[in-house]
Amino acid sequence: MSGIVSKQILNKNILFYFDAANKKSYDGVSNLGYSLVLGTTASLLTGVTWSSSNVGVMNFNGTYSIGLTTYAVDSWISCGDRIPVIAPSFPITLEAWIKPRKLNGGTGPVTQGIFALDSMEQFPGNYYGVEIVITPNDGSDTMNLGAGYYNGSGYGVGSRRSGTTSIRPVICGVWNHVVAVIAGLNDIRLYVNGVSVSSTLSGSGTSLVWSGGLGKTVIGKTAGYYKYIFDGDIAMVRAYNESLSIDDVKSQYNLHTIRFGLKSI
Repeated sequence: MSGIVSKQILNKNILFYFDAANKKSYDGVSNLGYSLVLGTTASLLTGVTWSSSNVGVMNFNGTYSIGLTTYAVDSWISCGDRIPVIAPSFPITLEAWIKPRKLNGGTGPVTQGIFALDSMEQFPGNYYGVEIVITPNDGSDTMNLGAGYYNGSGYGVGSRRSGTTSIRPVICGVWNHVVAVIAGLNDIRLYVNGVSVSSTLSGSGTSLVWSGGLGKTVIGKTAGYYKYIFDGDIAMVRAYNESLSIDDVKSQYNLHTIRFGLKSI
């Protein structure tokens, strides 16, 4: 563990920041990690391992234990109660560096959660909060990027509003920088490797009211159902209480290209 302090855009309203390459966030050996933002709660890691590759990443095995209400040994990171003190409101930006596992011709799970704020920890229960996900693989080892908001009234199209890309820009087996700007009910913008990607909206959620306190911050999981968990590596996640601009997203991508073996743009 090098203990590097990862670069970040300054003067942004960061709500949550976890980086597996920063020993202040995770020491590489224990089952506890911490957000690099003062005031957020400790992260309990269950079913997740740390690797020194790319200076430090968390590996998610994509498995879960089946039960009625309790899933105690699952592959996601639970970060305690909702972000305290800061009372998040829209717009919100979710950002992550991810390396989905290659499926070698398989189609994989329906959805893999990357990162969610104010998520329900378990299921049964209504979805709640915001999330960024990757969705169906068609056997080509490429996946769509999606993001959405759930208002807590259920878990179907009537309780959410989401945006999804249509050109499968996320590539399995390599590092991808993914960003979702959720600026409003009809304004969800998606970016992959510093570039804006067109998307379509779906769902008919009717409210952006977010009272908070109903869930947790989770990494490697959707904003609800325990089954939709990540399979592969996640190195870093951040959440901002503002809309990152296209220039911000591009700059943030370029700051970390050396670490992840990619070319700057």
